[in-house]
Amino acid sequence: MYFFFAMIWCLLGFLPGYLASSCYNPPSDLCNNNLIEIPDLQSRDPSILYTNTLSHWKYCDVYAIDTNKWYKSDSPMTSQCPSMYMCGTKYPIWMNGQNPRQEEGLVNRTSCLRDFDTCCLRTYRLSAINCGQFMAYCFVDLPSSCRQRYCFDRVQY
Repeated sequence: MYFFFAMIWCLLGFLPGYLASSCYNPPSDLCNNNLIEIPDLQSRDPSILYTNTLSHWKYCDVYAIDTNKWYKSDSPMTSQCPSMYMCGTKYPIWMNGQNPRQEEGLVNRTSCLRDFDTCCLRTYRLSAINCGQFMAYCFVDLPSSCRQRYCFDRVQY
């Protein structure tokens, strides 16, 4: 019975949130669009220590980043577990896996929340594409607190 109602919803255009997400259905010209820059990119490198200044709400990804919107970055997302209190936050979030190569096109990845005991306490979903001159990211899940923040390496494309 559930399957029947699910089919009706899909036929009427009501897809579950994770399937209807613009992260999974981006525009075909994604790399040519004017994408939003990752906010405060300069303070997201694994070498940036968390300070009282960076505890301000404007550095909080709960407020700084929206789900299901595409962002561009001249720097790739960090793909190795950073130390605690780095990336301008207490609990850094890093990509579990490699950033995509240009020929891979759109990929789905998981990011991990670093805490005191483990490199992957919690996972968050995202989509990524290598546009050649920059990377584009779409965050399906956002951090659950302001002391959690996505990390990006200073290496530029």
